[in-house]
Amino acid sequence: MNWRYAKESVRAKIAARDSTDAIIEETLSNPQSIAHGNKRRLIAQRERTKSNFGVLLVRVIYEKRDNVMVVVSAYWSRANRYKELSKKE
Repeated sequence: MNWRYAKESVRAKIAARDSTDAIIEETLSNPQSIAHGNKRRLIAQRERTKSNFGVLLVRVIYEKRDNVMVVVSAYWSRANRYKELSKKE
């Protein structure tokens, strides 16, 4: 799978949210669901266990550009906030 961050500042913000390249890559390569976002962006979602928080949802927002997934944001969230997790695209 071919992916990259939109900018270095995106990588820094995602790292500050306790996400790693491995978590981003796993979510992009094997999402539990893909939702449609704003501006033709896609949101790959996957549940993971996070220390001291339990099971949370990793959401990776990306755009497809010339067969490359360009990550513009990623964050942890509670799964019950997003109903589309049950939909697989």
